[in-house]
Amino acid sequence: MSDIKPAFNNSHYDVIIIGGGIIGSSIAYFLSANKNFKGDVLVIEKSPNHFESSTGLSVGGIRQQFSTPENIEISKYGAEFIKNANNHLSVDGEKPYIPFTESGYLFLSSEKGKSTLQKNFNLQKKHNAEIVYLSDKELKIRFPWLNVDDLAGGCLGCKIRCEKLPSLVNNSNPSVSLSKRPTGYIR
Repeated sequence: MSDIKPAFNNSHYDVIIIGGGIIGSSIAYFLSANKNFKGDVLVIEKSPNHFESSTGLSVGGIRQQFSTPENIEISKYGAEFIKNANNHLSVDGEKPYIPFTESGYLFLSSEKGKSTLQKNFNLQKKHNAEIVYLSDKELKIRFPWLNVDDLAGGCLGCKIRCEKLPSLVNNSNPSVSLSKRPTGYIR
């Protein structure tokens, strides 16, 4: 613990966030961007460049295929935020480059899980998720390399996949900084 050095020498923080990956940085961003929040935020992150954090090690996908309305809506909001991150995260007019490629997720089901897949698909469509339901025959046409012998269907997210999402939280790049930074990051 002796090698942990505060970025700022405040003796008090109103909010301390453990982990500066996508979730911790997101919390810090939205707290700092809230005009009604007047406190000091400290983010504690052990990886100075986030490449060793779970965010940095992940593929960085965003999907809308969930089984609860809340998760579907959160994901839709997150996807929209990422699509427009260069506007949200600009600093003094300088917009960060966020490489974002939409492609999609494919969830597959056997006959046993088909009713759950269909139920989730119906809920996702109710919340305007960009998805399509594919029968086993449609799967074979769309993905000819896929063995569909034991599949009953699939749900394909038409878009939403982010390449290199960790660059969003790389605090070492000032152009990818928060418009109002948290009071401090420590590692």
